[in-house]
Amino acid sequence: MSIGASRSKVVRYAVLDIGSNTVKLTIVEQVPTGFYKPIVDVSATTRLGEDIQARRLTPAAIDRTIDMLLQSLAVCARYEVTALATAATSAVRDAVNADEFVGRAAEYGICVTVLTGDEEARLSTLAVVTDPDLDLDGPITMVDIGGGSTEIAIFEPGHGQDRRSLQLGCVRLTEAILKSDPTTLQEMQAARQAVSESMQGRPPVIEGAPLIGVGGTMTNMGRVCLARTGLSANLHGLSLSMDEVRAQIDLYASRPIAERKQIAGLDPERADIILAGALILEGAMDSARIGSATVSCRGLRWGVLYDRFQVTTEPSTPPQAGSVRAMHLPVGANR
Repeated sequence: MSIGASRSKVVRYAVLDIGSNTVKLTIVEQVPTGFYKPIVDVSATTRLGEDIQARRLTPAAIDRTIDMLLQSLAVCARYEVTALATAATSAVRDAVNADEFVGRAAEYGICVTVLTGDEEARLSTLAVVTDPDLDLDGPITMVDIGGGSTEIAIFEPGHGQDRRSLQLGCVRLTEAILKSDPTTLQEMQAARQAVSESMQGRPPVIEGAPLIGVGGTMTNMGRVCLARTGLSANLHGLSLSMDEVRAQIDLYASRPIAERKQIAGLDPERADIILAGALILEGAMDSARIGSATVSCRGLRWGVLYDRFQVTTEPSTPPQAGSVRAMHLPVGANR
């Protein structure tokens, strides 16, 4: 989608990632060297995939998400974005009324591309393997934990990818099994069993391949880890040990949602689904037979940027303070 005539000579591209839980907007700007740097990172929890088992987007969820899209368009106009790409994932592709949402977005000039699970896995993997900040020179396991699905791919240089999209996400698992507040022991056992069964459909393991995780579960668990341990480290590239993952699972499972919202480092809007996300990460690590997972802050939207606009980025670790304007937009401002 073209944003319109730009008065600026600076090339800026934007991607909207419409997930089952959050909508994310990233804008990158070309610098004199020809590389691109992120200048805006916007997110909002719209929970488009609420009541996900019904496979029908609710009117309220559609309204919340359209609100975010309109606010994102305003941000793009403010920054005189050259072109915008918009991708939707599990909640939309599984919904029987997906056309209703896509049509509403089109009324505002937003062309939504609904990704297949395989394409989502491919783009999330592209985001990881193209990232100049991650020193990757061999095979990797990529895990993208979303609200409605989890994408897992094995990437081996020179041999391509083996990738799968699993009907397993933190919103889906929460609504299906983790219904009590606080969570019961029986629910924990059932959730772990459901994760284990889903992971049987994942690609074959490559021994020793590091596991790189993208998505809100990973970044939130990384922030909680930093807050819990007092470590002074970059979130992007942070390693989470299995001991840390299980300690966080115990932390979330032992508290009702209202108390989870007070946990340092955790986005309060993710408090109800973070336990499910942590259990999926634990299951992915178990199935990959690996003792740690690396946090990547560059997920699907970066894969779309690389794929659609062929942008290239320079190593940015450690990030420059203030180099990216990170915002949470309030949902509902346009109704």
